[in-house]
Amino acid sequence: MADIVFNITSFSGDRKTALGKLIWSAKGLSSDAISGPHGNGALPIGLYTAPRSKLLDKDGQPPYCDGSGNCWMQAMDPNFSTTRTGLGIHPDGNVPGTEGCIGLKGGNTKPWYDAFYAVPRSGSVSVEVKDDTRLDASKSDLDAIWAYATSLEQQLCQVQEQLRLQGETQESLLQQFYHGVAPAATYRWFAQTSDGWIVTFDSLDSSGSRRPLPSHLKIEFLGSSGGRDRFRVKEGVHAGKTGSIQTGSGLLSSVDPHGVSAEVRFENRVGGPTTIGGVTYDKQVTIKYGSTTKGPYNAKTDPSNPVPAGTHDLNIPDFPHDLGLPYGQYGKVWFRIGNSGDRYLHPGRVSAGCITCEPSSWTDIYEALIVRRRDSENVGVVVVR
Repeated sequence: MADIVFNITSFSGDRKTALGKLIWSAKGLSSDAISGPHGNGALPIGLYTAPRSKLLDKDGQPPYCDGSGNCWMQAMDPNFSTTRTGLGIHPDGNVPGTEGCIGLKGGNTKPWYDAFYAVPRSGSVSVEVKDDTRLDASKSDLDAIWAYATSLEQQLCQVQEQLRLQGETQESLLQQFYHGVAPAATYRWFAQTSDGWIVTFDSLDSSGSRRPLPSHLKIEFLGSSGGRDRFRVKEGVHAGKTGSIQTGSGLLSSVDPHGVSAEVRFENRVGGPTTIGGVTYDKQVTIKYGSTTKGPYNAKTDPSNPVPAGTHDLNIPDFPHDLGLPYGQYGKVWFRIGNSGDRYLHPGRVSAGCITCEPSSWTDIYEALIVRRRDSENVGVVVVR
């Protein structure tokens, strides 16, 4: 049995709206919920996986916020073939109803967020969407339904194969097939990996050089050919460059993970310097985005070459920094301060003029910043006092 069950108790509007109960028995959670009617309507019946790595903060985005100001989304991956993407669980905020996600009713969804947050970072939970409105059908009814569904599936497979051979995306092909319109740009985002980097090739096949790109980077999906998913980078220092990864790698997501811009404050440590492992940290870093505050975290800089006071851009990560290897799984992911030079926000014990953070806090800092966006170059700003 799945960990979480969405029991649909009624449909309306040609089944575009589904109402029911979302239940997580092991956590003692039960809430009224809705799926649809916007977009393509209610989500498909079936089994889904909700990875902890796809629990997203959505501060400042009303469709994902409840009445208590909790703004989040737990994305889900269908365990079956479907053209639907971008599905998940989140508060039913703003205009009532969703574009297919399971929208939680009620003024405070924090217990649900906390339950998803408590799942181990590398773990996941299963979600089953069940249609409890169905009545018993006769064998002839079931045979007719099965034959019709099989016919539709065969037609869809033919369309998908035609588009694949033309090197177009499934989404763009279906858009032309059903609506007769030109395909729009199809965007994807790199998934979270164990070290924060995706190893890609700088060519549209596997003949080029390897180019590491950061998790959650936005790309334009150009299609698949020869077992490679081809793309064009849309943000960061590699914007405009094309590349490819192996088809079926699971490293591309259709769910936009990006949230509002971050403000990182770097200032003297409240309470004075502290010594950890023989290293003195006399500064602190505090991260704010939307209504959320993270920290403070212990930090330092080189007193003879400090980061200049003022407000500076904080860049999307550029390339893996091997000096960070000893400092945990995301140790090689650094955020450059300003748009040139070699000052970075990074983990470590020695500073040469950067903002150097105490290593044990780096995972929290990384997770707070990697999905922030101010624009196509920066995750936010750093304010040095």
